[in-house]
Amino acid sequence: MKKAVDWLITLMIAVAAVLFIVTSGSSIVKWLPGPKELGDGELQKAEGQYISYIVKNPVARYDKEYTSGDKKEVRVYEYPVYDKERQVILATAISRYDKTPMDSLQTAASWPKEWEAEYGKKEIRPVTVRGTLERMEEDQIEAVMEAIAEENPQNLDEILQVAENQTDWYWIQDKHIDGIEGYQLRFSLIAIVLSAVLVVVRVISSLFGKKKSGEEIQKYLSDNSNTSQLISMAAPVMEKWIQEYQMRQKRNIYMTGAVIVAVLAGICELAGAREQAMVFHIPLGVVIAEVIGCIYWLAVQSQTGGKSVVKACRKGIAKSLPSKEEQEAAAGDALEAGKEWMKVVRSKNFINIYICGSRYWHRLSVLAWSSVVDSERLEKMETEHVISTYRNSTGKFTSEDYVIRFFYKDSQKKKTCAQYWSFYSQEVCGAMLYMIRQRIGDTVEVITK
Repeated sequence: MKKAVDWLITLMIAVAAVLFIVTSGSSIVKWLPGPKELGDGELQKAEGQYISYIVKNPVARYDKEYTSGDKKEVRVYEYPVYDKERQVILATAISRYDKTPMDSLQTAASWPKEWEAEYGKKEIRPVTVRGTLERMEEDQIEAVMEAIAEENPQNLDEILQVAENQTDWYWIQDKHIDGIEGYQLRFSLIAIVLSAVLVVVRVISSLFGKKKSGEEIQKYLSDNSNTSQLISMAAPVMEKWIQEYQMRQKRNIYMTGAVIVAVLAGICELAGAREQAMVFHIPLGVVIAEVIGCIYWLAVQSQTGGKSVVKACRKGIAKSLPSKEEQEAAAGDALEAGKEWMKVVRSKNFINIYICGSRYWHRLSVLAWSSVVDSERLEKMETEHVISTYRNSTGKFTSEDYVIRFFYKDSQKKKTCAQYWSFYSQEVCGAMLYMIRQRIGDTVEVITK
């Protein structure tokens, strides 16, 4: 069942990549090489191509699109352009954020010659627009001619004469390819590439990445030391829990990704921009979900990978017993005790494996600190039911722990315990104390706080 879920998610990622290719793939192919400069040839030959066009003579301006239905704020302006060289009228649509150069050009192009003596000549700086050359609809042609008539440029008669003879009308929306904005294509491209890479990685991992229980940890236990043998004895139990933990984290990743995509698709629906869903909002959601998922999964792998587990166990043992000789002696004591004196305590968030040797008591952990207790140095043990209350952004929480503190005879700080073991229930804590009592009897005082 787990493998079927993984394959289903892989298939869904592949389907998403294919859908993005279908909806924006042809536009991406036009966009990647960059725009072609519009030559002197007929406009019909450049129809549907991604081109750059130099605007020299905009003769009018009108509001084309609004940010909301009540027309409070203009989003896109359209400028009818008289191209004297080609003897055509076309239009360029410009975002409100980019309209200043075009407004300046329109003012300069329409500057009356009789004003030049008094106010000086306006410098004409052509504006380059880049987008797909598309045919105008009838209503757009009418809007262009109405705007020209209202503006009443100096060469109106000449423009009207050109309009009467013109049969093919074209327009360019700046920074758009086939109606899709450049930044939207970037996210679509990223979504396609990232999804394709994830599909390949997941397929390879599913076909060739499966290992037997204990094999991942065993790979990093190359020597034959007692410490390596001890970790090896606990490895199958650890890896079984790791597989369950990783599967839970995968489910969390999948659910988080689905929520992110659904939220962005919902925003698109509420904004009334369904046409942008497959070219921007959903690709953006997929990119965010995949990036977050990859980062989170790498973090999970770094914590629960075989190398990390071995390193954490060795580090915890070394912190408890700095001497290599004592570490080996302690591991040998635990190996001699064997699985008969081994107790496994697991929860959703960690697994602890306790091994009580005749002298040394080990705690090997995943996602928690490993440690060793030297029973010959014990002065006393202290048990306590600890209730902790804390707050975070979602509210107030209370946690309960049952702890055993181990105090050594030769500790310089008598109030500070040498080791600290925590359990999630009183029964588990009691079972651990019972196993310890079997080893040391009543020779060490136990204080209950």
